[in-house]
Amino acid sequence: MMMALTASDVARHLRYDDEDIVDQDLQSILDSAEQAVKDHVLTKYDAENKIQQRAILMMCGYFDEHRGVSKDTPSNDGFLPQPVKDILMRYYTPLVM
Repeated sequence: MMMALTASDVARHLRYDDEDIVDQDLQSILDSAEQAVKDHVLTKYDAENKIQQRAILMMCGYFDEHRGVSKDTPSNDGFLPQPVKDILMRYYTPLVM
């Protein structure tokens, strides 16, 4: 059975060395990424869904790369980067049809 993601999973995904890991910072990135995915897919969220886990890890990479906001920070209508929105498409139901 697959477990929910941990800060160690994020560290491995972002290719951090053990000495580079700041658990609290990575946990904050993971929590924010997970919440972004939850907010996007709403009731279809499943912490053990491999596609949703990949989206969370992609969001962690996005948050890690864009720790601050500048004129070069990519943005779109729904904040999620397009590749993340693409893989979550099957779990997303618009509020208004």
